[in-house]
Amino acid sequence: PAGSRSFALPRAAGYGAYAEEYFRKANESILLGIMIEHIDALKDLDKILSYKEIDTVLVGPYDLSGSMGIPGKFSDPSFKEAMEIIQMKTREHRLVMGMHEVHPTPEKLRAHADSGYQFIACGMDTLFIMEKARELTKAIES
Repeated sequence: PAGSRSFALPRAAGYGAYAEEYFRKANESILLGIMIEHIDALKDLDKILSYKEIDTVLVGPYDLSGSMGIPGKFSDPSFKEAMEIIQMKTREHRLVMGMHEVHPTPEKLRAHADSGYQFIACGMDTLFIMEKARELTKAIES
C-alpha cells in the first residue's frame, strides 16, 4: 500500500470491512521483490538496490540474456559476468538473491543453491504441461 497507486478494497482488506487496519499493517508483512530483466539495469544497480523497502532480487535470465542480444546463451561470458555483478551487488546490499530456473533439474537447482541463490522460481506451468504431454504421447506411440 505504500507509494503512489490506486486505493482499492481487496479481499485481503475484507472488501473494506477492515481496510484501515489492513493498510496500516500491510507494509510490515508484504515482501517486496524486484526483477532484474534488462542489461540496462546494471548501470543503476546500486541506486536500484538502495531502495530500503526491497527485500529480494530475482533475475529473469531469458529476458536478461535477450536484452544483451544473446537470448538463452547462459554460458556466454558476458552473461556470466552480468550475473556475477548482480549477485555481488545484491550481497553488498544484503538482499535475498533469487533466480528463475525455467528448465529445472536437480543438478541445476543444487548448483544455484551452491552459488548463493536463496530462492529459486522453478519452471513454468506451461512447460510442465507440455513436457508431460510429450512424455505421455511418446509412451502411447511406443
